[in-house]
Amino acid sequence: MSRHGLLAGLLLVAVLAAPALLLSPQPPVEAVASPESVLPQERPPQAPPKDPPSILHIYTVATGGSIQRALDELGYTYSLYGGIDWTGIDFTPYDIVLIGVDGGAVEEASLAKIRSDVIDAGKRAIFFGGTCYQPFALGVDEYLVPNDTNNYCWALPASPHWTVVNSNHPLATGLPATYNFVNPSASYYQLRATDPTLEVVAENGDGHAAFFYKGHTFPLPGGTGSLSGGDLIWFINSPFQNYWQNEADFALLKQVVQNALTYEPAGLGAIHGHVYDAYSQTPLAQALVTAIHEQGARFDDTTDATGYYTLTAAWGTYTVTAAHPHYTTGITTAVQVVTGSATLVDFLLTPRGRLFGYVTDADNGFPLRATIVADNGMAVTSDPSSGYYEIYLDGGSYVVTATAPHYAPQSVLVTLAPGTTTHQDFALLRAVSWIPSPLHVTLDWQATSEVEATLINRGTEPYDFVLAEVPGGMVPAVGWAARGSPAPSTEEKGKEGTGSRVFPSGSGGPDPFGYIFVDSQEPGGPEFEWIEIAPPAGGNGTPLGLHGFDDTYYWPLELSFSFPFYGSRYNELAIATNGTLYFINGYIGYANQPIPGDSGYGINTFIAHWWDDLYISPGEVYYRDDGNRLIVEFYRVSGCCATPDSATWEVILYPDGSILFQYLDTDLNAPAYDHGAGATVGIQGDTATGLQYGYNAPVLSDGLAICFLYPGSLGCGYGDVPWLAEDPISGTVPAGSALHPTVYFSATVAAGCRQPGDYYAGLKMRGDPSVYVPVTLTVLPAANMGNVVGTITDRCTGAPVRATVHIAGGEPITQTVSDPASGRYTAWLFAGTYAFSFQADGYLGQETTLEVPAGQVVVYDVQLVPDRPCLEVDPTSLQAWLTAADEQTQTLTLVNRGGQPLVFQITEQEGEWIGRSPGHAGWIASGQGTPSSGIPQADIPWLSEEPMSGTVPAGEVFQVEVAFHGLLTMSLGVYTAGLRVAGNDPVVGYIVVPAVLHIVEAYQAPTAGFVSDSPVVAGQPMHFTNTTVPGIPPETWYTWQFGDGFGSGETNPTHWYAGWGTFTVTLEACNARLCDRYAAAVWVLPHRLYLPLVLRTQDAKGP
Repeated sequence: MSRHGLLAGLLLVAVLAAPALLLSPQPPVEAVASPESVLPQERPPQAPPKDPPSILHIYTVATGGSIQRALDELGYTYSLYGGIDWTGIDFTPYDIVLIGVDGGAVEEASLAKIRSDVIDAGKRAIFFGGTCYQPFALGVDEYLVPNDTNNYCWALPASPHWTVVNSNHPLATGLPATYNFVNPSASYYQLRATDPTLEVVAENGDGHAAFFYKGHTFPLPGGTGSLSGGDLIWFINSPFQNYWQNEADFALLKQVVQNALTYEPAGLGAIHGHVYDAYSQTPLAQALVTAIHEQGARFDDTTDATGYYTLTAAWGTYTVTAAHPHYTTGITTAVQVVTGSATLVDFLLTPRGRLFGYVTDADNGFPLRATIVADNGMAVTSDPSSGYYEIYLDGGSYVVTATAPHYAPQSVLVTLAPGTTTHQDFALLRAVSWIPSPLHVTLDWQATSEVEATLINRGTEPYDFVLAEVPGGMVPAVGWAARGSPAPSTEEKGKEGTGSRVFPSGSGGPDPFGYIFVDSQEPGGPEFEWIEIAPPAGGNGTPLGLHGFDDTYYWPLELSFSFPFYGSRYNELAIATNGTLYFINGYIGYANQPIPGDSGYGINTFIAHWWDDLYISPGEVYYRDDGNRLIVEFYRVSGCCATPDSATWEVILYPDGSILFQYLDTDLNAPAYDHGAGATVGIQGDTATGLQYGYNAPVLSDGLAICFLYPGSLGCGYGDVPWLAEDPISGTVPAGSALHPTVYFSATVAAGCRQPGDYYAGLKMRGDPSVYVPVTLTVLPAANMGNVVGTITDRCTGAPVRATVHIAGGEPITQTVSDPASGRYTAWLFAGTYAFSFQADGYLGQETTLEVPAGQVVVYDVQLVPDRPCLEVDPTSLQAWLTAADEQTQTLTLVNRGGQPLVFQITEQEGEWIGRSPGHAGWIASGQGTPSSGIPQADIPWLSEEPMSGTVPAGEVFQVEVAFHGLLTMSLGVYTAGLRVAGNDPVVGYIVVPAVLHIVEAYQAPTAGFVSDSPVVAGQPMHFTNTTVPGIPPETWYTWQFGDGFGSGETNPTHWYAGWGTFTVTLEACNARLCDRYAAAVWVLPHRLYLPLVLRTQDAKGP
């Protein structure tokens, strides 16, 4: 593989029996403290400067007791990221990236990310450790000059382990002149470099650089010199925390961390400040501040939520701009940057006027993808799904024009004041238009209908057309599942084809068989109509599992139709990562050749959609088989081996033999790959027969579609739609006139409508220009129909299964298929009782009888039993708390939900001992917790199992007794081990059950307690909150008595009292060893009583 500029100064170091580390795939999470600024200011700022530095610590080995401890004790705030894949990290918020590596398999792509986004971006990378893993070592070669033996593997240096060779260097501050590490493991190193550009601060006992600095430079235009940019500081010793437990060793490490974080290279200063809205004085986030040096070097930063920015820049004179798409760009010239100081530059940006609206088709009202251009050159594109656009313009008057292919442009005069909003819609007239579009008809079961349409020609020439139907799908759709797998190749690089470059015209052929091609740039050619199936982009395709593969192919992908190609029919397909499709189980590699000719791989019948040296990363290859077409999408694919950007395109195979290539994104930011510059594009039947579109030439472009037409076919995607008909199907519309075709719809079984639902198709007016009309027929169910729906899943894994559902005597259908992505199936049937059978490859079939009432939905889910053993364990981990010389037995249940017997074997794996003294950890080799080599043992003395092997019958469970033994020789602390349960399950293979033993001084009862919301009124709920403090062991069970004859076993119960009064509530809290009891009174109040109101009056008195 080629190497594309790897990390500017990367990672580090030795893999010495490091303990298992759970690496987080999540993005970094901001931490908490904030150090004070290290950059003095030339004049007082209007707002406080940003707290420097913002630090991201990446680790691939435990650094809590080494680097993290040093950062904590030095008072630094930092974010953490654990893992070996750094390609998804956003480094924008960070000034310094501090990386600790010991043996991680860090790939070149991660190193390239550090190089481009940290060092090349003017930031600082600090590395601790290293690794001799090959891609990492190659990445080092790209930036540092290695020694002549290219030796990267770890070594223990001679004495003294450490010698400062440049005591005047600022990085040497506070460091010992010579030093021998108390823990020799702390001196393990892997990097050996003789790079003459290094500023070496200290060497190890073998005379190799142990601590050094390397500044990164930006070349100036015209070869006039360079300016300092980002930099690299490297401490080659392993950062694994267990190596730095000695306080003297740690003191050296801590000083190295401090020096690396505070070092200020000569010639660097800073520009900082805020960007505000000039009218409201509010801060502006996401404004791009760019500083251009008088000799051409560029530095930039983006403002944060407070409007603040800061950028490190070399000394000199700058022009600084602040740009935001919604504001007029601000410019400040003659900005001086002085070494070691920060220059303040604030901006007040004037808000632009906002023009927004919608662009639609004037005849039918559907949204358009259009270009909206102001006469000052500002342009935007409307959203094709809604037609919405918005554009920000400086205050003034503009002529704004909306344009779309095959539509007449529309221009308007708009006047905008700064900071105001104006609404302007555009309704564009198409030169040739079909009304209505889209065309949607709803019919009852077995009904027919017709619609009169209008075909308008607004052009100045007659419009000749031929109507063609484009088959679509039906909802619910029927999918097909791939059953193949990737087959890696060991092909060596370096044998690319060397023929002359070939550029296409817009059409070509026929070849000897009769194929022709036409692209979307030709009149009458295919329109680019992207079909998104990649789930990350919102599609519903199925991955082939090729992500991360270089030279590989997938076999077999089974087709739902028989595909004709050069006179033969095929039902299986191979998909190669290097941009070819073919029809046998074999490999076509990366070395592309011209068409026709010998491929060089023994396979000469193939489809070359982008035949080049490709790498399926960072994306994947997806497929979707709709029954009337197969779509294969190469989503975000790089050139070998990880180009800066990626490309996306798709291949569509149709049952009539036509083939469509569609290219969404063809720019990989690599000239050797961009737009197919090094690729073969075409099809081939044999070494003498083929049709080439391009060879080693940049012939591909965004939005390009190429159709290879099978002899006699109508073209890509065209075919007969049985429920659709038109009259006339061809003709001429005079200029400035209209025609009124009739479109016929049939929702009958004879027309292929065997189920209610939505049927999709298209009408294509093949002319110049072509017109496409989406067509939908909605078929309603008959009154005497019912619907059976459900989900079919794997009983062992719960994953969806593609299965065939047979319905004996079913009317109107006897078979359907579940969707492989969701497992969903559906069937509309006339009311009655039917026998259902569910079948899938690799599973035991199931049968049932269902009654289907008219007008109702019957839900029936199916769990198919795999025709194999399935290994599960319950619980998935075991824990025990014991005193020395005590023991406890627990049950581990093995579950076999599969259809074949499970044969199992249990072995013990060594774990770790963490003593009770803070910071002390070691590998357990015996009951005494002494260190070992870390190799798994056959016997853990404090753990035993009975039995250790056996057979679990299909569909049954088996119980294994696991005993924990406290040994008198065991120290207090936590002991870990693993039970490796292996079986003949071909999918799972084995499961490791963590076993944890806590050796404690004594058992402790929990301290029971609770509070409640007493008093409450009778009949109202009373809530109890458990305040029990766990004991040893901590797992606790609860028994409540509420004083009225009722109880509960919940942790935080709710109880309703029927009567009023005082009740004594008792909570008993127990662990496996001891119990505690707590009782308290609660009060329940009676309902309010309302006494009748009696009015008494005196008798009236006479005079």
